[in-house]
Amino acid sequence: MTAGRSGAPNPDARPEKADTIEVDVERRLGKRMNLVAAAYGYRLRDFLVGVYTDAGVIQYQNLGRIRSAGFEMEINGRPSAWLEATA
Repeated sequence: MTAGRSGAPNPDARPEKADTIEVDVERRLGKRMNLVAAAYGYRLRDFLVGVYTDAGVIQYQNLGRIRSAGFEMEINGRPSAWLEATA
């Protein structure tokens, strides 16, 4: 390990790239309730990951790839004058 150094430069490193999409829908259910639904997708490329080199220091390299997709749903409202609820 090189004294005083904790990381090694990487001249080949590229910026991380991300593509995202999200769709949200809100709907009123009667006078006191709301429904919210969302669908999303993420794709990250060239994710920077810290890798130990032979010299024992960390060098960030474009190795990672992450994908995520999901769906969320929420219902909220005021079923009575004194109560507000969310699920």
